[in-house]
Amino acid sequence: MKSLLALAAAALFSVIVNPLGAELARLFSDIGPQNQGAMFMLAPYVAVPLVCFVTVGVVVAYGVPRTPPVTWGLLTGAVSAPVLLLAGQTLVWSHVGEDAQAAIALIFMPIRAVMASGALALGAIFVRWVIGRWRNAVDRLRHG
Repeated sequence: MKSLLALAAAALFSVIVNPLGAELARLFSDIGPQNQGAMFMLAPYVAVPLVCFVTVGVVVAYGVPRTPPVTWGLLTGAVSAPVLLLAGQTLVWSHVGEDAQAAIALIFMPIRAVMASGALALGAIFVRWVIGRWRNAVDRLRHG
């Protein structure tokens, strides 16, 4: 059930992230998009990478034994994906009025944000694995 909720949340977030990013861009930089209708046409460009990322997270959550490094990676990915996606879309929406090429970035920013989130998740898995190995080595020296 949690996996279906995660997929539904990813799909819903991919619909609201562009209007939310545009409003945040307008709030922070006083430059916002003039064409409000284009926001919902961009939802598939956000939904595909985000839903694929959540699907990989669900597969990892059910297919890999739940160890502390895997838990850290899943939590890092679950938090960083929406945060990076919203930050990236806000940044791009703030430049749409200034630069004609910024509209193209609206298509590619979600892919980059999801890739960065995946890299952060893998980094968290690696860091937690190193910490666990270090703790085991220190415990063996103390008790050994």
